Amino acid sequence: MKSLIIGAGYVGLATAFLLKNNPKVIYDTSLEVIQDLDEGTHSLLNEHNVDLNDFETIESLTDITDIDLVFICVPTPMNNLGNLNTCLVTSVMDQIRTMNNSIPILVRSSVPIGFTRNHNDNNLHFFPEFLVEKNPFNLNIDRFVISENAPSTL
Repeated sequence: MKSLIIGAGYVGLATAFLLKNNPKVIYDTSLEVIQDLDEGTHSLLNEHNVDLNDFETIESLTDITDIDLVFICVPTPMNNLGNLNTCLVTSVMDQIRTMNNSIPILVRSSVPIGFTRNHNDNNLHFFPEFLVEKNPFNLNIDRFVISENAPSTL
């Protein structure tokens, strides 16, 4: 299973680390971040002495035909009223859907309760981040399960 991780910050790189034994593609809008990943000089990975194993990077979201799963790990800044700005998450979702209408998307960005349910997309799911900023790679997760058709009474 090959995954696309969109966003190479704390959450995106922790997700890549979680998938360390699987092939993955990492995308970020910052070409500097992509270059740092390619050169092995990304400060967050070096600071925590983390190896992501099998990964490649891309500089644009143009072709995702060989991808099985997409993780959205982009910023959702909070305004003064405490509301999350989910415009970037929605924009990325729309961009992915124009390329592939059926690929499963897991949102790892912070979003309001009901965000995925309100988009009427059966292949859109939420995967909470549960990270500690001090060490986002201390996940203690051996495996995780992705399923569909969960009861609507949760």
